[in-house]
This record gives sequence, structure tokens and C-alpha cells, in this order.
Amino acid sequence: MNEIARQENTEIARLDNLAAEARAYSEGLALNMFQLGRVFTEAKKLVAHGEWQNWIRANSGMSERSAQQLMAIYNRFGDRPAFAGVEKSKLFKMLSLPEGEEDNFLAENDVQDMTSRQVEEAVRKA
Repeated sequence: MNEIARQENTEIARLDNLAAEARAYSEGLALNMFQLGRVFTEAKKLVAHGEWQNWIRANSGMSERSAQQLMAIYNRFGDRPAFAGVEKSKLFKMLSLPEGEEDNFLAENDVQDMTSRQVEEAVRKA
């Protein structure tokens, strides 16, 4: 095997490893997003009235709106294992589904292989 072919094989192997890492970290992000939504949901019950926005900024660096979105995702999808690996952008789109249609939507759509735009369109049809 010549040097160029060896280098190409090394680069392909490295790219495959990076792809596996990307998938693993993406799954971790989704799981952490649910956990952060859970933490915010629990904390909101305990934070003094009028201090929520300050608490969010001090403890997460996020905006109150971002925290609210994560809380909504947790409250809607957090206790359903089927949603654990779904990307954040797709979950945001699925918040527009009619209440109680989440499981049907997953059964009828291959959300993992759809783009966010395709999910948004399918949600509109639902």
C-alpha cells in the first residue's frame, strides 16, 4: 500500500471515530437537556417569587425563555424513553403537537431520520 492510500485510510478511520463521537455526544446533549428541564422545573418551585430570572442566569447562564422551553420539553416528553434520543430542535417543533398526540406522532413518523423542517411540516399536518 502506498503512502497516499495509507494516509487516506487513516483519515477515513479518524473520520469514522469522530462520527461515532458526534453521535454519542448528541445523545448526551438530548439526555442532558431533559435533565436540565427537570432541574429547572424543580428549582422553580423553590426559588423566591421574583427571583426566577436571576436564578436562571446565575446558575445556568441561560435566558428565562430558554429555561422555559427546556421545562416544557421535560414536562411533555421527559418521562417517555422513546423521546430520549430526539434532537432538541425537533422536540421544540413537537411542542406544537396537540396534547396526547406525541406517541401517535412517533409511531407514524421516523423522527430520527427526518430533518427539523420535515418534523415541523409533519407537526402542522397533525
